[in-house]
Amino acid sequence: MAIAGNNLFVADINQIQVFSLPDGRQKASIALEGSTFLNGMASGGPDNSVYVTDSGLNKDMKPSGTDAVYQVWANGKYEAILQDKEMGHPNGIWHDKDKLIVNTWGSGELFSINSAGQRTNMPKPPAGGLDGLVRLNDGRLIVSSWKGSALYALKKNGLFTVLAKRLVSPADIGVDSKRNRLLLPFFKEDKVFILQY
Repeated sequence: MAIAGNNLFVADINQIQVFSLPDGRQKASIALEGSTFLNGMASGGPDNSVYVTDSGLNKDMKPSGTDAVYQVWANGKYEAILQDKEMGHPNGIWHDKDKLIVNTWGSGELFSINSAGQRTNMPKPPAGGLDGLVRLNDGRLIVSSWKGSALYALKKNGLFTVLAKRLVSPADIGVDSKRNRLLLPFFKEDKVFILQY
């Protein structure tokens, strides 16, 4: 999910559902033609648009070849920022000033995309199965890893540290910036892990 302006955007397999805030009324259902597994979302785009990854997976979790990053507006408009079946199954996404940062489920990579849609690789986390992705106010980039059962923090010096370990299926990440907490759902356990940072 992502909030942009007075809208809540929700990834829903091959559609984006848009709800008005604060009343929760559904405003739109936007089908992204050709998508198969819309997943991570980030706000911060122009005109209150959001960014969403297509992890390029079928219902059986096998590759569909639709790996992509899209920009979506509440009025139903959308466009592909980057499409590449070799992208590694993009999952988490973060809008960071003039670029997007993306992590991948399949290849376990971290990369940025500039305004021209060009990809630049970033340091690779210690383990793959990457899911959640956020940046903290101190500049650290936080990623969750199913294969590592961990939360990793990428520091400005390009090195990773382990923020938390022995986590079961750590999924997307929420940030409570008022209380300096990370909110991390455990996908297979129906639990939410709260970590002070």
